[in-house]
Amino acid sequence: VAECERRAEKEKESIKAKYKKEQKERKRLYNELADYKGNIRVYARVRPQNAREKKLNSPTCTSFPEEDTLLLRYPDRAGTSHREKTFEFDKVYRPESTQANVFADTSPVIETVLDGYNVCCFAYGQTGSGK
Repeated sequence: VAECERRAEKEKESIKAKYKKEQKERKRLYNELADYKGNIRVYARVRPQNAREKKLNSPTCTSFPEEDTLLLRYPDRAGTSHREKTFEFDKVYRPESTQANVFADTSPVIETVLDGYNVCCFAYGQTGSGK
């Protein structure tokens, strides 16, 4: 029994050491990735139309020419024609995106906090828009 306990304790210490080593490596790789991507990332999330907008059959003013591009169509000041403005982001979440999609991309940032690094997440948008 004593021999079994000694081997179990030795195995436990070995596993702890491997875990700490892997944890350090994960931190190093994540920080290396952050250096490549840049430390500031900007995401845009477009909300789906609400019930009232759907009932009124309102047209959408956004389209997504590419995965990281948002095209906004809006009327000119006279209201006689439409203008377009293109914005590029690190990631654009379309109206059909779920919270799980957003979490999948932001979870590495949260893990960085758990690793002891300082992080700032800023969400901007109209009240009730689902930030």
